[in-house]
Amino acid sequence: MPKNNPKLQSHRSWLVANIEVIFLSVIVALLIRHFCLAAFKIPTSSMEPTLIGDPRCGDRIIVNKTAFLFKKPKRWDVIVFKYPLNQKRNFIKRLIGLPGETVQIKNGDIYIDGLLARKPAHIQKALLYPLYDDQLNLNFTKHWNAESEHWKKEEKQIAVESSEESWLNYTRLITNEYSPKRDKLFFNRSNLAPPIGGDYNIGELFFQCEVKPMEKQGNVLLSIREDQNRFVCQLSSKPEESTLFWYQQESPNPHQSLKISESLPLQKWSQIRFSNLDDLVQVYLNNKLVASLDYQKEYSDAQAKTYESNFRIGISEGHFLWQKMLLKRDIYYIGKKDLFAGEYTWEVPPGHLFGLGDNPPNSQDSRSWEKFCFFQANGLALQGDQRDYPYGLVCQFSDIYGRKYNLPRKSLRRQHFNHLEAAYVPQKNLIGQAVFVFWPPVRMKVIH
Repeated sequence: MPKNNPKLQSHRSWLVANIEVIFLSVIVALLIRHFCLAAFKIPTSSMEPTLIGDPRCGDRIIVNKTAFLFKKPKRWDVIVFKYPLNQKRNFIKRLIGLPGETVQIKNGDIYIDGLLARKPAHIQKALLYPLYDDQLNLNFTKHWNAESEHWKKEEKQIAVESSEESWLNYTRLITNEYSPKRDKLFFNRSNLAPPIGGDYNIGELFFQCEVKPMEKQGNVLLSIREDQNRFVCQLSSKPEESTLFWYQQESPNPHQSLKISESLPLQKWSQIRFSNLDDLVQVYLNNKLVASLDYQKEYSDAQAKTYESNFRIGISEGHFLWQKMLLKRDIYYIGKKDLFAGEYTWEVPPGHLFGLGDNPPNSQDSRSWEKFCFFQANGLALQGDQRDYPYGLVCQFSDIYGRKYNLPRKSLRRQHFNHLEAAYVPQKNLIGQAVFVFWPPVRMKVIH
């Protein structure tokens, strides 16, 4: 074969070119992974239902490692960081408290420096937890109870016709219970996931439905009760007769009322959204805000607990069809996980952050982190995670830098064990912001 075979030279050139492309692609991918983006798997349930966590089937997410190079972290961001008590472990939480702020939790809400911290609309939507959804064919009679025989459940809608006031009550207790998803496609958990929480009543609710008036006369009624506050929305098929009422305690007279200029068009489906979230009551009709009632209080004046809550729908007269009913509750934050989950306050130091999980009943986060500190007989001090507390004749222990030790018990000065609060994340520990779930496909979404 001739030394200068054109075909052989062409083949070698093609091979070299492809090797160069592959090599450069690998280098670029490594640089992007190291400096810009990284993939993480969610191993625990602390961020559910926003992110499903499990060693076997947890969400896989993309983290933007450059997010905080050009902007400061904002409240409600989902952040990834090195765990302060073992920096070889990466944690993911929702950012709640910023440097220098006072964080307080009361009756499920977050207060910053004594003022209620309302969630932006897109964050609020992401944190709502479903209670009932018509589209999932949930057992209607298990969730609703009619006060009269006027209510008829049909295949895809509910019909009600009455000449007097008639109500349909949501019968289940509305609490902070969370039921982890399991035993379905991509939910084959490695461990059983029983319901958790359920100790605290919630009156911060979101309801959405579609209604069609079949007659000229009639009023639709929607009612949310949060302990001593009752909010009733009356939407009429007649112009200028729609009103939002605020009742206090058991008084039959409204404490405040707001007129609603919009009415329900006859023989047409109208979408209604009625919510009481973060001390703000809102009514939307066909995606238009038609009433808003702000009853926000400061931390010192806010109610400590909700003793009673309920939701119901009704009519005062007329003939209506209902469909696509959806009821959700707000996230309910609790303080330290003790018997009463009482009121707690945290002072965030400069240069530090305060983070909470989206699954408050089952999240190890800034509320509960503690480290222990002890001295060896030689006078050296060690600090580590409280969950790695050293037991036994030989203590296997990881310090805050992730270094492992096997220490004989006799080498420790037992009388010098101290438990210290370690609630805060140093800003230097930030890795980036969680932005996207890319696996499994059925849960693919932008993270809010």
